[in-house]
Amino acid sequence: MFIITHNTHMNAVSFKSVMEEVIISYYHSLSGNNIFQQDGARYYTASSVLSLLEGQGVEVMEWPPQFPNLNLIETVWTMLDKIIDKQMKDTHFYQDLERVVQEE
Repeated sequence: MFIITHNTHMNAVSFKSVMEEVIISYYHSLSGNNIFQQDGARYYTASSVLSLLEGQGVEVMEWPPQFPNLNLIETVWTMLDKIIDKQMKDTHFYQDLERVVQEE
């Protein structure tokens, strides 16, 4: 898991940095034929990000515009949100959030 600090504004530049720092090496460490899946968020589809992925040999799944989000990770996020809400009802500190997410 890679945790982005709470004061990070995610945009194409910051997302590209995460891609370079974490995701590309992880993608290449996997065996088999892999396809990187992401939805159509603007910073995911920025030309600088797509160029980086192409240059690094990362195959990206095509995601049609206006396509409903059928990404299975959304179910995991929903489950995690419920757990976080339950465990953090009495606290609102970023460090507690990070701990809960890592534990789950």
